[in-house]
Amino acid sequence: MVVIKHFHIRIITILILVLIIFGTYSDLENNISYGCSFFSHHYEGFKIINLLSSFFIMIIFSLNFLRISSKILIKIFIAELCLWLLKLFLIKGGYAVGIGGPIFLMVEYDTMSLFLRMSVLMLFFVINKKVHYCFILLSIVLFYTIAHYLVMLKLYHFAQPIYIN
Repeated sequence: MVVIKHFHIRIITILILVLIIFGTYSDLENNISYGCSFFSHHYEGFKIINLLSSFFIMIIFSLNFLRISSKILIKIFIAELCLWLLKLFLIKGGYAVGIGGPIFLMVEYDTMSLFLRMSVLMLFFVINKKVHYCFILLSIVLFYTIAHYLVMLKLYHFAQPIYIN
């Protein structure tokens, strides 16, 4: 048995922040490109908006390091997860690029990003409770599977951003 503490949630929050910084720097967080590599439809005008949205998400996850009640943080993180899913399905591109198919680094980035966001929420619900190691292992497998299937749904059914169709 292990007791989930706020320290565990902060570790995953740091991983999310590092992932957002990496995704913003490598243009995986806000990629809106689609089409073949010869005739790319990557619009560069959203650079400032992308930086601001990534900065806003980093501020939201940085709230975890302040002394805010868990109930408020859960509501904020659920709202952020819903907005991130809307961004994934409606705005993000990079899944219908090139002759060979999607940018696989983007698929893995989105899967890991969604998995870490869901893991933070799960840890908030079991904070200060004794949890068996099997529960943690099963929840990791379950949340990674859910994240993988949601990204595969995006890949196979919503490969282009919605605003293009």
